[in-house]
Order: sequence, then C-alpha cells, then structure tokens
Amino acid sequence: MGMAYGTRIASSLSGPKLSEAAKVAEKRTFESFEYLWRVEAVRYAQSDEYGDYRSSDPHLELFFLSVKKWTPTGARLWNGKHVDLRDGKKQFASRTPQEALKQFRMRKHAQIYILEKQLRRAKQELQLCQMETT
Repeated sequence: MGMAYGTRIASSLSGPKLSEAAKVAEKRTFESFEYLWRVEAVRYAQSDEYGDYRSSDPHLELFFLSVKKWTPTGARLWNGKHVDLRDGKKQFASRTPQEALKQFRMRKHAQIYILEKQLRRAKQELQLCQMETT
C-alpha cells in the first residue's frame, strides 16, 4: 500500500484535528496489518472555467503505510524502504498520527532553516556583483 491519497486533516483555530482524520483513515485499514503514519502538506492541480491550471491551496493529509516486517531499529515497509524509529532520528513515518505530525513540523522547520541559509548566501553573492560594477 503506497501513499496514493491520504485522509485530509481538517483544521480549526486550535490547530489540526488529527484524531478525527486518524479515525477516518483507520476505517480504510485492515486489522491483520500493522501501519506507520506520515503527515504531508499536499496541493492538487485544478483548472478554472477557462481551462487554466493552477495549484490548490495546501492542506495537511494523513497517510498510512503498511509494515512488512519489524526490525530492531524500526520497520521495513512493503516498498522495501526501511524506517528508523529510534528516538532522536529523522523518521519517514511514525508509530502514531501525533508523532507523524510532530515529525512533519520538524521537517518544515529544517526546510525553512536550510532555505533561509541558501537565501542569505545568494544575497551575499549578489552583493559581490554589485560591488564590482560600481
């Protein structure tokens, strides 16, 4: 089972309604399988009445991934991917939807940190060009 479509996580003023999404997602699982969870921000392609395409606004979705085998450090998924579940490790998927949301937050903070560093570097390099032309 792959990550084709997840279960949309509704949001409220107090944050994402993760427990409701987990209940809906669990209805699509099988009792004989064990699962890991992943939260992703997704956008879908849309077209307007003129046939112009654009992306939808982002929203969170909860995905479940079936476990083929548990290992001493985590789990092996049916697609062959190993998921390290040790504490302090970056996780592709998590044991609970709540942990999956926490991992998503950590991934986004890391992404922002990296992109801000790249932006600062690009601005510094652009300054080099401006100094040489004056």
